[in-house]
Amino acid sequence: MKIGEFSREFQVPQHTIRYYVELGLLVPEVKNHQYSFNEDCRADMKLIEKSKAVGFPLKDIHKILSLRRLSNFASPEDSGQLALYMEERLRELEQEREQWEQRKRRLEKRIADLEP
Repeated sequence: MKIGEFSREFQVPQHTIRYYVELGLLVPEVKNHQYSFNEDCRADMKLIEKSKAVGFPLKDIHKILSLRRLSNFASPEDSGQLALYMEERLRELEQEREQWEQRKRRLEKRIADLEP
């Protein structure tokens, strides 16, 4: 399928699709100087969307996609590597949550200090 159809299917702007191609996140075939997106691209895009939804940066999504392309997570080592990526992201989210909680407490205190 061409980029326009692919873009509409995933409700992602064409310039974003091109950026993902540039980064190597999507690897479409090139026919007559046009991208042709196949089922592998669709699977990759679904993984990109799921990974972004939990806050993975694009560089980490690239690592995950590369791992899947090489092994499809078939070996225990590859599944373990994926689990490590996910656990690391979970730790990062926990740290972010703690930082937001600290900011919230500081703001609540400032509000309380302003009240008569």
